[in-house]
Amino acid sequence: MNFFNRKDEDINVKTKKSFVSNYQKFIVLRSLLSTNINFVNPIWALLYEIYERSKKEDGIAISSLGLDNGIPLTSVLRYVDEMTNDGIIHKVRDKKDKRRMLVKMEPKIDEQLDAIFDL
Repeated sequence: MNFFNRKDEDINVKTKKSFVSNYQKFIVLRSLLSTNINFVNPIWALLYEIYERSKKEDGIAISSLGLDNGIPLTSVLRYVDEMTNDGIIHKVRDKKDKRRMLVKMEPKIDEQLDAIFDL
């Protein structure tokens, strides 16, 4: 279930407007990234999810990406490979569970996004 369809009463209009504002700023990134990725909606949603979650987590499990947006795992894996090959994100092994693979934003890209989002 995505952000706007949540049933939580604590998500107010201000929170939704903040999300939309950040998403609009994120669109500016398209012109800044030197990549050959065609930013269609699913990959764009994944990149935004990785960026947002990386602020709170030390790597995001690939298997958990795309769940909120309904993106199939096979597509997530393909998009993760594309973003990895283009130097936007990188993969690391989970320190606690060596079977799991995590993704993180590349520091250079993370800095560019922070500048866009005024963080």
